[in-house]
Parts: sequence; structure tokens; C-alpha cells
Amino acid sequence: MRLNAAYPALLALLLTLALAGCRREQLSADGGVIRFTVNTAEVSSALTKYDLPVVDDIPGDFLRKNGNTVRVWGSMNSAILFDPYLVLSCEGNGISANWNYAGDPYYWDLTAAYQFRSVFTDGHDTEIDSASAGSVTVNYLGGYDLMVAATSLGSSDAKSATLTFGHACSAVRFYCIDPTRSSTATTANFNIKSFKLNNVAKTGTLTFGDGIVWAPASPTAEAYTLPAASWPVPSNHDDETAALTPWFFFVPQNLANSNASIEFSFAPAGPAYAGIDQSVDVKYFLKDASTTWEPGKMYTYFIVLDPAAIEFINFTVQPWPTDAVTGTYTVL
Repeated sequence: MRLNAAYPALLALLLTLALAGCRREQLSADGGVIRFTVNTAEVSSALTKYDLPVVDDIPGDFLRKNGNTVRVWGSMNSAILFDPYLVLSCEGNGISANWNYAGDPYYWDLTAAYQFRSVFTDGHDTEIDSASAGSVTVNYLGGYDLMVAATSLGSSDAKSATLTFGHACSAVRFYCIDPTRSSTATTANFNIKSFKLNNVAKTGTLTFGDGIVWAPASPTAEAYTLPAASWPVPSNHDDETAALTPWFFFVPQNLANSNASIEFSFAPAGPAYAGIDQSVDVKYFLKDASTTWEPGKMYTYFIVLDPAAIEFINFTVQPWPTDAVTGTYTVL
């Protein structure tokens, strides 16, 4: 009897499927189920100190919160592993949380090399433009702490996939203090009447491949405007009351050739300046203090209202989890 021309192809397909089924069970015994551990690169106490968006009962750990999700893209020997990605859901809180995915489990092949890439968009998953195990593109629209993680495992590595997330944005905040004000004084010497952060890019495109590459969008003319009509200037910069603005998450960007600036006005107040009713307007270009906002770093600017001096003092910047990130502007 002569076989139909389609039979050999069908037989080959059935044989492939049968072998794949055996392989899957064998890998279950040899390599085990693919599971993930999610870590963060920051020190919790530092995040608490800087008042970043944290979970009330988990100081400094807003990523590992029950119900949060991250997306993971993977490859095995350069071939796509997930179709198209896994959604890891956090079950529990903090370092004791478990991260699991729904559906049938995947199993390790102990002879293969793996690559994983993951992003946390804090619910803004529609901003993920394209992604694979090798590269993820996010059209970042601003306002949240975008985090990324990547790991590669060789064929001889122990098969435990740890995703350590770091910040892809820059964190920026402005403080204002008056060193001449007594800590016991009930009335401020100065009131901030207005504050604006101008010409800063709030949005942009992130390409997360071998590294983090940002393409900032056009700057926003008024990126932030202080809502309060009058803000009393405190004496102690260690106090959270000295925070003139909340933390901003901005696209990392080069300020060297930009017009990024702060503009603010203040007026004398209190008994020492009785009868004086005149505001002082100040404009300062950020490039004079820092030429670049980099991914994963915190930039804290201190505006010091000191009648004894008019100067702008250069500042230092350090990675996200550290203390003592200061930038001081001293103005009359």
C-alpha cells in the first residue's frame, strides 16, 4: 500500500511531541521547576529616610508588596522561552514574599544557558512598548518608580533565578532651610511665596538591553509648581518639614546644555522683619550644580536662605540607598 505524502510529516510531528513530553518529565526530575526570587538593591532604612513611596508595614520595600506583579521575558540557548512573558505575582510582603506564575510550570534544562529580563512598572504595563529576553522598551510617561532587573545563567550554574531590581529613574527633591532661625521659634523669618521647576524632561523612552539607555522627551516648561501660596521656611534640614517638594521620579538626562532651572520667590516674615513687605525673586540653572541626572541616583538640593551670604555651593550626589546626598544653594 502506498502511503499518502502527508503521512511522513505527520509521523515526524507526533514523534517530536512524544519526545518533548518525555523530555519535560525528565527535566522535572533533573532540573526542577523554574522559580524566581525577587530582591531589591536598596537599603530599606535609606528609602524610609528619604520618604519614597513605601508600604506602611514594610519600611522601604514597596516592590515586594502582596499583589504586586512584574513581567519576565526569558530565553533558553537564545530561543524564546516564554510566550510572550511570565507575570510573577507577589504573595506575601517583604523578603519573605513568594513570587509565582500561573499556568503550567517550566522546567530547567541543566545543559542550557538562560537569560531573563524583567520590569516593574507599578501598574503602568501599557507603557511597555516591546520586549524580549534581550531587550525591553518602555515608553515612560512619568510619575512612578520604574525598576528593572536582569540575570543570565550558564549551563553550569546552579539553577536559581534571582532578579535584583534597581531604579531606572533619577530621584530629585528640593529642601529649604533658614540657619538663622531658632529651632524654638514659632514664627518663620521667611516665607516661600512660589517655587517652580522648569524645563525638565518628565517622560522618555527606556531601552533596557545590555544596559540602561534613556531617550528623554522634550522638556516640560513647568515640570512642577508649588501648590502652597505661602510656605514657612524651617530651621532644621533633618526635619521632613524642610522638604519643599515631594520626591520626583524623572527621566535621567543631561543638564549641561539645558535651560533646566528653579525659580522661587520669598518674603521676610516674623518680628525681625516687621514692616518689610517685599518679595525676592531667584532663578538658578541646575547645570551650574550638576550636569547629569543618572539612573538609580538621588539628587537632594538644599536651598539655604541666609542673610549673611549670596552664593551657590556645589553639591555631591551618591547612589540611591545612601545618606548625605546634599546640594546646597545659599541665597540672600
